[in-house]
Amino acid sequence: KDFLQLSSPKNKVKRADAYMRLADYYYITKKNDAAIKNYREAYELKSGNEDQALFYMALAHGFNSKGTDDKIKNLQDIVNNYPRSQYLMASVYEIGISFRSKEQDDKALPYFQQLVKDYPTSTLVPDASINIADIYFKRKEFAKAEDLYQKIVKDYGTDLSICSNAVKGLSAIYKAQKQLEKLEGLSVYNCSDDIVDDLEDSYYNAAFD
Repeated sequence: KDFLQLSSPKNKVKRADAYMRLADYYYITKKNDAAIKNYREAYELKSGNEDQALFYMALAHGFNSKGTDDKIKNLQDIVNNYPRSQYLMASVYEIGISFRSKEQDDKALPYFQQLVKDYPTSTLVPDASINIADIYFKRKEFAKAEDLYQKIVKDYGTDLSICSNAVKGLSAIYKAQKQLEKLEGLSVYNCSDDIVDDLEDSYYNAAFD
């Protein structure tokens, strides 16, 4: 703060760095409004770290109850104007997550698909793939959802969290279509702890249909 009060406005690089450091402090201490204000100051100086300022400004907006639209706007700025940014991949993912939080799956889907296509080795791909499959399921595009859930189980079966989510997705599809034999088949996976309960419910419901 002292440096910003004393330094010359002509020293843009140092001023931007100071704003970023101050904003980072506010961000870490969860003072989101102050963080946003200082990230914006750093961004407006145009000293070369605009994408970084936009990214963390977006995350700070995301922690505010009504900040999702501003978060998306900042992240889209990165996607549209900073194609070489180190924050591009995370921005694509976060836009998808943000649209899903607003129940706007049609807008979320292309961002998850872009991430899977452009960054196939990213650690974010499994979760993005789960989101894509979940959207297909909500649309009742069961064949597409089933194919993708099965691919996720095949590719990421050793990740119990991802595998479990994919198997739950398959279980939901088979229950919705009353495909009990396929539902039984899910028990072979080591991440299928909830399948027994699903089977009991499905057989019970089938008996009274």
